[in-house]
Amino acid sequence: MTSPSGRERTGPHFGSAQLRLCLAALWILDGALQLQPGMFTSAFSSATLYNSLMYQPSWLLRPLVTVDSRFAGHVAALTLGVAVIQIGIGLGIIWKRTRKPALLASIVWAAAVWVFGEGLGFLATGTALIGTGAPGSAALYALLSWLAWPRKARDRDRESGALPARSTRALWSGYWALGALLQLPLRYGVGAVLAYNLQTAAQSEPGALGPLDYRLAKLAYANGFEVSLALGLLELALAVGV
Repeated sequence: MTSPSGRERTGPHFGSAQLRLCLAALWILDGALQLQPGMFTSAFSSATLYNSLMYQPSWLLRPLVTVDSRFAGHVAALTLGVAVIQIGIGLGIIWKRTRKPALLASIVWAAAVWVFGEGLGFLATGTALIGTGAPGSAALYALLSWLAWPRKARDRDRESGALPARSTRALWSGYWALGALLQLPLRYGVGAVLAYNLQTAAQSEPGALGPLDYRLAKLAYANGFEVSLALGLLELALAVGV
């Protein structure tokens, strides 16, 4: 099948329109999950807000403590406000008339969450790994918002707006290159970091997942160098392959 411009199409087209729908769904889902009963308790402030303070350097710790302490006593209002903002962003992205302001709000809000909610994805702590959530989901939301920004189609076949191929590949490659870089033991051993995160996750995992996490934690702690080398080479291969 060929397009009006004469270029051949080789499969389903995934462009900015599809990415916007995925991004909108993620924001709405995040907002809905924010309304869980447990998020309206003090456990939210202690487990989520203050968790971002762990191992942070002093230059980042001071503003984080200042901002987080202001909201710690207003958990219900904060939770409801976050839910409304995130659902609103998602709905705004879907509606054409509010799409650009909503995407701009998505970038700004994601940046704020990345700094004050995720502590820069722990990148400044020496404990950040792709396998433990680095560089932070909010940072990825901001990048997806930029990729999903409406762009003018050059022909009828691209009415949905093609994603900028070179930028998309560069970001995807850079993500895995960052993962490989984080395998270097800049402050803590990778095995110890993985073991700690796996043990923490195991405490709330259901069924057989908990014991599996404990076994993986022991493996990572006992073979930290080998695990780090294997993960680093895999992530570097992905970066180069992209």
